[in-house]
Parts: sequence; C-alpha cells; structure tokens
Amino acid sequence: MRPVKKYRMYLLLSLLFLTGYPGIELLGNSFQLPRVLRIPSQYPTLSIAIKHSQKGDTILLAPGTYEVQNVQINLPLIISSEWKEKGDKDIIDQTILNAGGKGLFVINVDSVEINGLKIINGDHPIEANATVKVINNHFINCLDAVSMEGGSGGYIGYNLIENDRDDGIDIDIGDDAISKIGSDVRIAYNRIINSHDDGMEIRLFRRPDQNIDYHITHNEVIGSKNAGIQLISYDTFTGKTFNIHHNIFRGCKTALGCMQGAHTVEDLKGASKMDEEVNFYNNTITESELAATGGNRIIAVNNAVFNNAEGAFKFFGPNSLITKNLFYENKGADLAGIGKNVISTDNIFQKDPRLDKNTLLPLSHSPCIGAGIKEFKKGGVLIFKSKEIPLNGSFPNIGAFGANESRPSIWTLSGIYVDAGQDQVITTGGKMELSGRIIGDVPPNLKTSWQQTSGPTSSQIFKSAQLASPVLFSKQGIYEFTLNISGIDKQWMDKVTVRYINEGIGKQCFFGKDSLFSLNAQDFAYTYNKVAIAPVSKKSKNSIILFKDAGSSVEYSVGISQSAYYYVWLRVKSDKGGRLSFNFNHQEVGSVKIGIEKDYQWLKLPLPISVTPGQWDFLVYDKGGDITLDKIVFTMNQNIHQIH
Repeated sequence: MRPVKKYRMYLLLSLLFLTGYPGIELLGNSFQLPRVLRIPSQYPTLSIAIKHSQKGDTILLAPGTYEVQNVQINLPLIISSEWKEKGDKDIIDQTILNAGGKGLFVINVDSVEINGLKIINGDHPIEANATVKVINNHFINCLDAVSMEGGSGGYIGYNLIENDRDDGIDIDIGDDAISKIGSDVRIAYNRIINSHDDGMEIRLFRRPDQNIDYHITHNEVIGSKNAGIQLISYDTFTGKTFNIHHNIFRGCKTALGCMQGAHTVEDLKGASKMDEEVNFYNNTITESELAATGGNRIIAVNNAVFNNAEGAFKFFGPNSLITKNLFYENKGADLAGIGKNVISTDNIFQKDPRLDKNTLLPLSHSPCIGAGIKEFKKGGVLIFKSKEIPLNGSFPNIGAFGANESRPSIWTLSGIYVDAGQDQVITTGGKMELSGRIIGDVPPNLKTSWQQTSGPTSSQIFKSAQLASPVLFSKQGIYEFTLNISGIDKQWMDKVTVRYINEGIGKQCFFGKDSLFSLNAQDFAYTYNKVAIAPVSKKSKNSIILFKDAGSSVEYSVGISQSAYYYVWLRVKSDKGGRLSFNFNHQEVGSVKIGIEKDYQWLKLPLPISVTPGQWDFLVYDKGGDITLDKIVFTMNQNIHQIH
C-alpha cells in the first residue's frame, strides 16, 4: 500500500501545480511549498525577510516596535503579526510598525495580504498598485492610511483607522495617468474615526468604460471633518457603480458627498454632471451636518436619517430614487434641491426611529423594524434591488442593522466619540476658544486634556482640563491641538487646526491636470507675520508679496486632479539677499537662496515635487532677508524657457 500512497501524493502535488494553486511552484525538479519566515527570530528586519522570501510565503512579526519605511513588495506575500497564527487580537496592538512620517509598504504585485498590524505615523503607509487584501489592522495618525492607486483593487476589511491626517481610505483606481485601470473593490466592517478630511475619498477620473464596482458595506465612519464617503466626479461618465449600504455615519460634515469638476474640498453642492449609479441604502446617518449630497442617479432607499444639523438629502438629480427613508428631527430641510424627475415616494417623516443611543440598534417597537423594501420597480422596470435580503423572507429594516443583527468586528468600540471641533481661522487679538464635545452615553469620571502638538511657538491654554478652553497666541502661524479624553481603560482623541493669520480669506486655486500653471503672488490663501502686499504698478491688477522678516510666510492652496511630478519656479528679487524655504502637503520640499539682485530673477527648487490628486497646502517661508515674490510656476518641464 505504501507505493500507492506515494503515487497519490505525487499526483496530488502535480494537480495542485497544474491548477496554479497559490504559493506552490516547481523549482527545478522539486515543488516549493509556502514557508513561514519569522521576525526577529529568523530575520532581524522586515526588509531582510522580504529579500529572502519566495512567492506565497508568510512573514510573521513577533510583538514589538519596528521602525520601517518605504518597503517595496514585488512578490505575492502575506505580512502579518502572530495574530494570524494565534488568533489573539491583543497581539495586533503589540506589533507596531512606525513609519516615521514616511511611506511603509508599496505593493506592486497582485495577491499581497497585510494583516493584523498596528501601523502608526505613516504617509500613505499602504500604497497599493495591484490587487491587495488589507485586513485586521490598526492605523493611527497616518496620512491616507490605505491608498489604492491606479491599477489596484481588492478587499479592505476589519480595520480600525483613527485620527488620519487626511483620508482614512483613499482610492484612485482608474487614474488617467496609469495604463492599468484596476479592479473591483470591497470595503467592509471597517471603523474609521476622526479623519481630518474624508473617511473614504474616491476619485472617478475621466477614463470611460472603467466599469469598476465599489461595494462599501457594514462600515462605521465617525467624525470625518468633511465627507464620510466622498465621490469626486470628473464630469465624464466612467461606468463605475457604487453599492453603499448598511453603514453607520456619525458626526461627519456629510455622510455622502458628491463633488464635480474634480474638486475635493467638500462644498455640499452636489455633482450635477455625475451620472454614475450610486445605490445608497440601509445606512444610518446621525449627528452630522448633512446626510448626503447627490448626483444624477442616486438610489436612496431604507436609510435612517435623524438629528443632522443642516438637513438630510440635497441636490439629487433627475434619475434618482428616494423611497422608504425615515427622517426625524433634522434641523434643515429633509429634501432640498431635488430634481423634478426624481422619484420620491413612501418616505417617513418626523417619526422617532427608536434606536439605541450608543449602538444605533433598533429598540423594541422601533418603526424601522420590517419597514424597508427589498426592491423597487416603476412600470415593470427594476430600479432597485437590495444585495442583502433577510433569509427568513421578511422585509428588511430601515437603517444599518437587520433584524437581530450584531456587527462583527475584532475592534471593540464604546458608544461615544470625541470631536475637537472644526478647524478655525482667527485674524485679530490672538485669542480664541477651543471647543470640544463628547457624543454618546458619556461614562462618569472622564478626564479631559487639551495639548498643543505643533505650531511656530507655544500658545497659552487657560483651561486645558475643560472641553471649552480659551487659548492665547503670541505669534501668527499654523497650530495643531489635540483633545484627549481618558477613562478607566479607554482613551479617545481628536485634533483641530487653528490658523492665526495676518491676512487672507482661504482662497483656493484649482488647476486640474494642467502641465503648467502659475500662481500670482496675490493668489494666497493666508499670510502670516510681517508680510506686505503691494501692487505691481498703478495700472496692474496684480500684486507682489514683500517678506519683511524671518519667520514670515505665505500659504497657497493648490488643487490638482492627476498624479505628476512638478518643477517649481519662482520669480523673485532682493536688495539684500536671503533664503526662502517651502513646504508642500506638510512636507519640507527644499529651499532657495536668493542673491542680491534689484531685477527679478527666476529660481528653481532643487528637486521636483511629487503631487497626487487633491487640494494641497503650499507654504513659502522667509528664512532671512527682505524678499519680493512676484510669481510661482509649477511645470512638468524643468526648462526655464517654457515659463517665459
């Protein structure tokens, strides 16, 4: 019998190889099975382990703190904590990858899995250029925690993303500048808390016939300063479809924000040229400014929308459907700017949804129970059909939770969240008040603490142990404050930015996908400290910027709709000489020495700037000397003759 068993084993391995079973390769005359590589017991660093890895291997990191930056992944691998092996969720928060303000993983090949890691201080720590699985991770204080680029796709699930400095999940699939379109995306069972911009930001781009499906379900998006989910239209139909259902949105500027013209700064105006189908159903939306701004084909069904400060649904276009939604105690209009041909029927107004204050689960006798619909037809034509229908044949609930449903997650979340308030701009006196809030069923004996985490100098916080805390500034600049709330066994935090300015109204300049664009000096968003604005001449409408002292600065807001490298040229002069330094998207990008020259001269930053789609801050700092700035030019061509 033994020879038969041996023959069967060879046959099994041969079949596995011929059918392409993942991780099994034929190397010479032998089969290579997937291995487990351990850090640090077998390999001292992650980079060394990846260097020695083979297709299909699993790399396991033992608990500890690892300083890791800019790791290129070019093989299908699983990178995980020992959580994957032992199933103990506490191991995730014990296995820390600190990116130190840089990138962490750049994923260039399909079938990579990042699992069960605590990732902190990353700048696009997960940059996916291929199909990827990102699951069970804890991201804290990153910038775009998960970034899916042009050719990517895959699954993002069961992650906890806290205090992201921009977007918790940023999706640029279909980028016009990248030949590979990408594939479908499923985003499920994530908790995204206190993103400084959007919980999820999704760009549609211009390329037609992308036909990518985004399935976004069973997530909790809490406290996003702008949209919970932002869809950015480039005013061209792409064939993309969106199924956004059974999510909870709480404390966002808007749960769903549709933008047009490739703009990204949430303006709550909707997208009148966005024709993609967005199925937006069985969501619970509360304690936000607005529930949703729409496009031309928003299918809004079975949503529970209540206690929102400025209203519910706004600017839904001609092919939209609004039915079986429950609206209650929204301060503005429940339906505003709704197109004439929108089907709006059988909605429930001013009836208490009777949901648990913390979990948002339906209480007994809730009008949400069994009040939803499975599908909607008009004239025999199917307009809507739910992707999740109760197995017992009953009607679905209104809101995010089905009958007797619990929300599976490895992350426990209390029923409260912390809000440090909206970013502020102050102009005179150097005084303001930080105003935070705690929302939910607040437990006793919580401790409050405000701290300044960045700024040009220290400010004076008068009542740091109170939610409302006066602050006094001695110098103009950009300051960041953190509101920390601590309980017996849990801590919460949120951040707010305060600009103490000399002058400015926050002007934003948007250039789309131009290969060359210029900023006149007066196009600034804000100025700080000893900066003067003077006309170029009596006949000119343009002005120049006069830097009068070291520490003075000018902030511009630059909007781009494509990924590119730009060279930056300056038209400047100085009677005494000096130096300017530059910061783009919170990163130092170089400095320029200005020689003594009474006439204007063109000077270039030493290196090009990598720009991704978005609206970015560009700051110019005076590092010493009286300097006159006339113009700034961004160009993809480094030759100066292009800008004259």
